[in-house]
Amino acid sequence: MSLTLIRKEIYTNVATQRNKVDTGILFEIRLSGSLCAGAVSGNGKTALLYQKSINSKLHHAGALQKMPGNDSMEKKAFIKTLEKRFGDNMQHHSDLKWSDVQAALEKSDRVEILMRMEKMDGEPDVVGYKDGRFWFYDCSPESPTKRRSVCYDEAAWNARKENKPVSSAEKMAGEIGADILNEEDYLYLQGLGEFDVKSQSWILTDTGFRKKGDALFGSKCHGRTFIYCNGVQSYYRIRGFRCKIMI
Repeated sequence: MSLTLIRKEIYTNVATQRNKVDTGILFEIRLSGSLCAGAVSGNGKTALLYQKSINSKLHHAGALQKMPGNDSMEKKAFIKTLEKRFGDNMQHHSDLKWSDVQAALEKSDRVEILMRMEKMDGEPDVVGYKDGRFWFYDCSPESPTKRRSVCYDEAAWNARKENKPVSSAEKMAGEIGADILNEEDYLYLQGLGEFDVKSQSWILTDTGFRKKGDALFGSKCHGRTFIYCNGVQSYYRIRGFRCKIMI
C-alpha cells in the first residue's frame, strides 16, 4: 500500500454535510491510487471530505473515522487515567499492584469496554483479582449520570405504552459491552466505600423474581446498604446502573 502526503495546512471551520470540525489540520494524500482529503480535528478524529479514484468520480464520505495510531494513543492516555484512579483509591484494591494491572491492560483487547464505561460516567476501577483476571466495577460515587432515567430491561421498555424512557439498563449495558452488577457485586462494592448515597442503581435480578414484574435496585443511607424492588417499567432521574468486566 502506497501513501503520499501531497498537502497539509491549518484550517478552521471545515465542514461536510454531516460533520463539522472547528480547528485542526487539513490534509490531502494519495493512497493506493486514490486521492483523499480530510481534516484532523484536535480530538484526533478525521472528517473525510472526499475520496477520488484516478478513474472515478468524486465521492463524499460523511462518517467520522479514527486516524491510524489514534486508538493506541487514546488507550495509553486512558490507562494513565486508570493509574491515577488506582493510586487515589487504594481502599478498593489494597492487596494489588498497579504494575500487574497495567500489564494485563496493555495485553487486553477489552480496554475499549472500560473506555465506554468511562465515557458513560462510570469511573471504572479495579476491585479485585480472581481466577487470573482483574475485576473492574463502575466506582463513581453516585450512580453514573449518563445512564439514569432508564427502565430495567427491554421487555419493560416495550411493554410501556406511554412516556417511555430513552432506553433500558439492559440495552445500555449491552451497548457498553459489560454486565450489570448483581446483588452480590453491589454489596461487595458498598463494602469498599460510600456509593449511591444520593442516587440509586438498578441491580441484575434473577429471572424468577423478574417474572413477577419487579427488579432490584440499591442505595446507601447512614452507612447502611439497602436493596429494594420496584416495577421494571419504572424510571427515575436518580436511578441508573453500574457495570463490571473482567480483564
